[in-house]
Amino acid sequence: MLATIFFLLAGCALLYYGAEWLVEGAASLALSLGVSRLVVGLTVVAYGTSMPELGVSVEAALKGNDSVAIGNVVGSNICTIGLVLGVPALITALPVNRNTVRLHAPIMIAGCILLAFFLSDYVVSRLEGGVLLAGLAAYTVLGFRLERQTKDAGFVDDVPERTGKLPKDIGLIAAGIAGVLVGGHFLLEGAVDLAQRIGVSDAVIGLTVVALGTSLPDLTASAMAALKKHGEIAVGNALGSVMFNTYMVISAASMTGPLDGQDFNRLDLYVMVGIAAVVLPLMLIHMQMRRWQGALLVTSYLIYVVLRWPMQSA
Repeated sequence: MLATIFFLLAGCALLYYGAEWLVEGAASLALSLGVSRLVVGLTVVAYGTSMPELGVSVEAALKGNDSVAIGNVVGSNICTIGLVLGVPALITALPVNRNTVRLHAPIMIAGCILLAFFLSDYVVSRLEGGVLLAGLAAYTVLGFRLERQTKDAGFVDDVPERTGKLPKDIGLIAAGIAGVLVGGHFLLEGAVDLAQRIGVSDAVIGLTVVALGTSLPDLTASAMAALKKHGEIAVGNALGSVMFNTYMVISAASMTGPLDGQDFNRLDLYVMVGIAAVVLPLMLIHMQMRRWQGALLVTSYLIYVVLRWPMQSA
C-alpha cells in the first residue's frame, strides 16, 4: 500500500511541475521561433504529451491485442475532446482563431471520420495506416504555411519578435515532457493498483483508469496552460493530441501488421465521431470555448463513461 501511495503522490508532483515547465517552455518557444502559441500547442505540446498512447497501442499491436490498440486511440480521443478541451474551458475562456476553424478543427474531425471509415470492414491495413501517416505529414506542412501566411497578412497578433532563447526553451520543454510522461505513468500505476485493491473490475479499470491515465499528460498540460492564460496552447494541445492519436498512433500500430478490429465495439466509433463533430460548431458560436461549452463536453464524456460501464462488463 505504501508503494501505491508513493506512486500516486510522485505522479501528481511530476505531472504538476512537468506541465508547468512544458507550458512555460512552449509559450517561450513560440516567441523564439516567431510562430503562434497555437502551432506550438498543436505540435510540440500535443505530440509530446501523446507519447503514452503511442507506446500503449504499439505494444498492444505487437502482442496481438489489436482491439486494445484501436480502443486506446478511440477511447483517448473521446477523453481528449471531452476533458482535455472541456476542462480548460471551465477554467477560462479559450480563444479560437481563424486558422483553428479553417484548418485545424476540420482536419481533426476528418481524421476521426476517416478512421471510422477504415474500420468499417473491421481492419486497418498497412496501406490505410500509410494514408493516415501521409495525412499527418501533409497537415503539419500545411499548418505551418497557413500560419505564416496568416501572420504576414496581419490576422495573427500574438506573435512577437523572436527572443533568441531557443536552447533554454528546448530544455524546459524536454524536462516538461519527461515530467508529465513519467508522472502520468506513476499515477496510472498507482491508480490501477488502488482500483484493484478496492475491488473494481478490470473492465471498469480499462475503460476509465487506463484511458484517462494515458490522457493525463494532455489534460495536465492543457489545464496548466489555461491557468497561465495561454488558452491557445490548451486548444492546440487538445486538437493536436486527437490528430496525433488518429493519424500517427494508428499508423504506427498498423505497421506491425494489419489491425484486426473484429472484437472492437463500433459504438465507440460513433461516439468519437459525434463528439469530434460537435467541436467545430461550438467554436464558431463565439469564436471562443466558454465555460458552458466546456461543461457540455465534460458532461458528455462523463455520461459516455457511465453508460459504457454495463456494456463493457457484459
